[in-house]
Amino acid sequence: MKETLGEDIIKSAVKKGCDAVEVFIKSARGISVEAKNGKVEALEASRDFGIAIKVIKNHRLGFSFATSPDGIEKIIDEALQGAEWTSEDEFVCIPDYVPSGDVSIFDENINKLQEEDIIKDAILLEKSALDFDGRIKKVRKAEVGAGVGNTTIINSKGLNVTYESSYYSASVSTLAQDSSGDSQMGWDYASSRRMSDVDIKSVGKEASTRAVELLGSRKISSVKLPLILSPSVAVDFLEILSSSLSSE
Repeated sequence: MKETLGEDIIKSAVKKGCDAVEVFIKSARGISVEAKNGKVEALEASRDFGIAIKVIKNHRLGFSFATSPDGIEKIIDEALQGAEWTSEDEFVCIPDYVPSGDVSIFDENINKLQEEDIIKDAILLEKSALDFDGRIKKVRKAEVGAGVGNTTIINSKGLNVTYESSYYSASVSTLAQDSSGDSQMGWDYASSRRMSDVDIKSVGKEASTRAVELLGSRKISSVKLPLILSPSVAVDFLEILSSSLSSE
C-alpha cells in the first residue's frame, strides 16, 4: 500500500512540473507503562502515520507533510508553493539509488510484545530499584516503553526502500535517604533496537546505586585536577559538542 501511494505521489508531482520528487512515509505504534507501588500508574498507547514530500522544480526546493493519506494533491501543491519562495540552488538534488546492506534495527520479539508484558517489566523495574538497598525510600518514576515502525522512501530516481524498526527502553528515578536525613536522587536509562540489550533489573539497580553513592556528598573548593566522568555525564558533554559536527 505504501509503495503504491508513494509511486502515485511521484507520478502526480511529475505531471505538475516537478523535476525531482522524494516521498517519505512512516507508520508506527508504541506503548509505555509507568509503575508505582507495584501497580500501573499510567499507560499510554499510540499509533502514528506521516507522509513527507520533497520536490525540486527549476532548482528550487519545496517541502510539505501530512498525517493522513487523504488529500495528496493538496500536499503536492503545498510543496510546489513552498518551492516558489525558496532561493534557486543549482546543486540541489535528491539521492540516486545505491544498493545497501541489511541493518539490524528490528526485533521481532518487540513486535510480539503484549500490553501485559510491558506492565510486568515496569513493575519489575520499580521492584529492582526498591530492593537494592534499604536506604532507597521511594521510586519517583519507573517507566518501560516499546514500539515498532515501518518506513518507506521512494524517489523519482529509482530509489524504493522499505524497512522496519523497533525500540525498547527503560528509565527510572529513585530517592535515597540516610539516618541523618540527607536525601539524594539517582536515575538510569537504557534503550536499544533489540529487547535483549535492555536488562530491566540492571537499570533499577544502577539508578539506586547512583542515589546511594551521593548520600553524604559535599561541595569541594575549586581545584584543577584529572577528572573521570561517568558515561551519562560524558554523553551530556558530547551532546553539547555534537551539533558542531553535524552537516545540517
